[in-house]
Amino acid sequence: MRTFLISLGGGAVMSAITAAAILLVVGTSAEPVAEGGSNSQPVLATAAESRDGLRAQPTPVLSGVQPLAAAFDPARIYERVAPAVVTIANNIGQGGSGFFVDDEGQILTNHHVVEGAQSIRVRTWSGEIAEAELVGSDPANDLALIRVDPDEVTIALLAFGNPDAVRVGDPVAAIGAPHGFSHSLSTGIVSGLERVVQPIINGGRSHFGIIQTDAALNPGNSGGVLVDAAGALVGVPFRIESPIRAFTGVAFAIPVDTIERVLPRMAAGEHIRHPRLGVGLAEGMEISAVQEGSAADRAGLRVGDVLRGIGGVALSDVDDLIAALETLRVGETATVELRRNGVRYWRQIDLEPWPQP
Repeated sequence: MRTFLISLGGGAVMSAITAAAILLVVGTSAEPVAEGGSNSQPVLATAAESRDGLRAQPTPVLSGVQPLAAAFDPARIYERVAPAVVTIANNIGQGGSGFFVDDEGQILTNHHVVEGAQSIRVRTWSGEIAEAELVGSDPANDLALIRVDPDEVTIALLAFGNPDAVRVGDPVAAIGAPHGFSHSLSTGIVSGLERVVQPIINGGRSHFGIIQTDAALNPGNSGGVLVDAAGALVGVPFRIESPIRAFTGVAFAIPVDTIERVLPRMAAGEHIRHPRLGVGLAEGMEISAVQEGSAADRAGLRVGDVLRGIGGVALSDVDDLIAALETLRVGETATVELRRNGVRYWRQIDLEPWPQP
């Protein structure tokens, strides 16, 4: 049976790939120093200490939005949240959804909704239509930030939820524009957490920490909202998995902590590229493959090496590595600690970007 991961942007073209086993290629280059060769190696922070600095604080205008009471009331959630959601169209026929993230007219959506568009048009809950411009993007996370003139539209905001409070079984509501039907509501539950979703292109960066839901999502829901019982954002819908290229009960959303982490960078006009090492990892952080020509290959990392740290952060699992890489930038030189045949080494690796979707 073929299984398709389908982007939820509307229009004539939908990206699809055949589901397959995922080889984590986290990927980047330099020369080793044998243990005892230097006293100046930095003390490794724990992964938990590293993660503490990752999550950006919500903007004051977002944190000032009060969530609803916790009882799951879809009608009340819709009344509160729908005015913050917009419908997006562009000149290449790829439509989708988005939502306001501040009172300056900035709107978050999926990257694939606006990718390659020369003109972007937004329709608000109040029926106003405004032209939008691209502010920043994060293609690897399938996120983009666009902006309309705030004087031309009526802006409403929603609260950002607590990512640590999301549990499997929690009720959720999705609002977007499936098949162009703007401000449509569907409901369901959180079906799974910490899912890994394959990239659109071969060799691209997988999506980590993804929320799975059975709320009905279809092309056009991309960039809309997935909210909890309090009407607070928990994720942004972006994919469905289906053997028939239509919704069958398995849908995915980018979690709010990822959004909080990259939103300030996009708001600053950055088109984010994420660093990689260029290796495949087996259990115990042992390198199972080194991509030819990658930074790791140029640095001399080998199959069988065990990664123990990067950038001063200790690594015990793949989640630690993902979190550590999020604190680094493409083009930086990072110190990688590894063990080879029981001997401790350090390599200097020039971080390179993942291929863009």
